[in-house]
Amino acid sequence: MTTTDAIDVESIAVAIEPKPLRWARYAIGDDGEFTERGVCWARDGEHAVIELAGLPDARVTVTYDSTTARIAAAHLLGYVHQFDLDEPLPEHLLTTLLAPDTRTATGTTWDLEDGLALRYTAPFGASLIAEAAEWTLTADLATRWARALLTVAAELDHANAVAVQAILADRTGKTPMENIRAWLTDLHHELTADQKRLAERVREVLADEESIARGETLFAALDVAQPDLPTSLADLRLLSRETVTHEQAADVIEQLAARYALPIYLWTAASWYVRDEIGGGTLTEQEWLRVGRTVEMGNFSSMIENEQGNNGAALDVRLALYQAGVLCRECDARITGEIATTLGRCDECRPADPDDAMAEALAAGCPGAPNVENFVSHFLSSSGPCTHCGLPLPEYYHLVLEAEQAEYQQQQAARRAIEDKKHRVMTEARRLLAESMAQDGSDDSAEAKERRLVMARESVRQLRNWELESHYTHYVIKATRNIEQSELDIESTC
Repeated sequence: MTTTDAIDVESIAVAIEPKPLRWARYAIGDDGEFTERGVCWARDGEHAVIELAGLPDARVTVTYDSTTARIAAAHLLGYVHQFDLDEPLPEHLLTTLLAPDTRTATGTTWDLEDGLALRYTAPFGASLIAEAAEWTLTADLATRWARALLTVAAELDHANAVAVQAILADRTGKTPMENIRAWLTDLHHELTADQKRLAERVREVLADEESIARGETLFAALDVAQPDLPTSLADLRLLSRETVTHEQAADVIEQLAARYALPIYLWTAASWYVRDEIGGGTLTEQEWLRVGRTVEMGNFSSMIENEQGNNGAALDVRLALYQAGVLCRECDARITGEIATTLGRCDECRPADPDDAMAEALAAGCPGAPNVENFVSHFLSSSGPCTHCGLPLPEYYHLVLEAEQAEYQQQQAARRAIEDKKHRVMTEARRLLAESMAQDGSDDSAEAKERRLVMARESVRQLRNWELESHYTHYVIKATRNIEQSELDIESTC
């Protein structure tokens, strides 16, 4: 399996003190050291010759540690400088590490060409692989070989550091970061003022590293525990913004918040108040990133925090603690245990008899309901407990609540029937009143007045009958009085 390094190693510069290769022929021993074999120029008469030590049928295996790898690299770079540039050796040479050709979980290989390869095997193995017993050391080969050796040395140093940290953690029962902080604490009284400031900066770096390490561990654990998320958390952390958008990230965060009961509220470019401010449409990904990183948007969390600190204006946290059964619903004492056991009350406030305790808890009502002091204020769920406060509801409560709900529905139906009757009564009253007061054009004869008087008296009679059936007596009385008044007006004109 071929992979690439997470870090661009060729961007890492290394300064090394070069060492000369004075002779033209060298043997390389099992520790990677170059041994002089006398003056014997290569066939081209310009370059040195390197040969593996030992007999042709029993060649040595060349292995390196971090120290011998750096020494060999110093000789190779010194050789390049002397023979290729023909200049005196400087005090230091600057070069870069060399990216491997293949890298797996347990091994890394650099193909040096000319039949040579360098291989690192985790945790502490580094060896030279050669197809021939002898080869010409060109400047290009020497340069690649040296850079690869320096990279191997870095790998070995890292492996050693990891091993030391693991051993310390195993022997002390502390993480590497904790061991370093403890060491700094022990040295504190011996440090100068400048050293103490440096130690404090080290502590800050350690805190950042711990935060990153915790994040990586948490991302991996959450990805395993939540395989159905829209994208993995590792992808959100590692992939480019062109691959994962902020709205996809918001979707993942909202799903995680729902699963772990985190009260959050997210803004994205799709939020209506953002679209409203720009007159419709939406922001591009880059535009949203600029908006989200502004000082104003950065004040979002602090604004919520300040609002909550202002007499709990944002959320009633105490009410939430009641609903969760963390505080006693009678005396505010701290409670431990499940609501199914505590019923939301501490030992002092909860009756010893389980039936009495349940009866009191039900009678007190649900702290999540608008009308708390109500026996039937709890919210039914298919699993049994109240969906708002978690109180386990007994079977008889379900029956009572169903009866209460049925009665409520009947009351609502009766109220609608009364509303309908009220409408019919008032409509009829207006009709009769209108007819009784209507003028027959220019007909002001005694017969017309008598006819209107009869209609008015009939209206009064019907309204009094409806009054006996209606809950809206005052409407009927008002209509009746209007008709009676019109009756008197008609009689006075007769």
